[in-house]
Amino acid sequence: MSLYWSDSAGQFGSRFFIQMGSGNLAAADLNSFCTDVSAAWGANLRPHTQNAFSLVKVTAQDLTDSTGLSGTWVGSLAGIDGTGEVPSNCSMNIRFMIPQRYRGGHPLLHHPPGANSELQNPRTWTGAFASTMGGVFNTFITAVLASTHGTLAGVKHVVPLGYRPGAVTSAVVLSQPSSYLGVTRVGSMRDRLVSKV
Repeated sequence: MSLYWSDSAGQFGSRFFIQMGSGNLAAADLNSFCTDVSAAWGANLRPHTQNAFSLVKVTAQDLTDSTGLSGTWVGSLAGIDGTGEVPSNCSMNIRFMIPQRYRGGHPLLHHPPGANSELQNPRTWTGAFASTMGGVFNTFITAVLASTHGTLAGVKHVVPLGYRPGAVTSAVVLSQPSSYLGVTRVGSMRDRLVSKV
């Protein structure tokens, strides 16, 4: 799953992985799933996203094999946390807590920032905001996992471990997050910003 946000001057995105219990997925089911994910984001995370950022696209790609289909939702859901903007390269990082030690850093999602009022100082979100984001992301994932459409079954949020380029999908070791943590340190999405051309 990939989530894409825009602040009208540029776009950035972040992704997370979902495992399904069934075989190849139908495009119509993937489109419906993307619509459900956008609705879950709107209900849970939109209230904690500054007004300058809008969720503009959700995509899903079936990685069962090299011919897997994809799904898309396109729209515009603007944040409603307030107009006090922090710099556009700042993010609220949400850590996926897994039992394994993870090489290369902790698995996380770069989420758009909250309003300026959510900052404790220029480098730190308030503890209350970080805690709220961990909780609402958990509620968001719960709503995503409740989505069922035709070929979609047994939906789980997973973190891929030990991936090797060219490996078949079944060879990738997966871990399931036990909880989600909003990180108090202001994150950076500088490398994820893409100019609109």
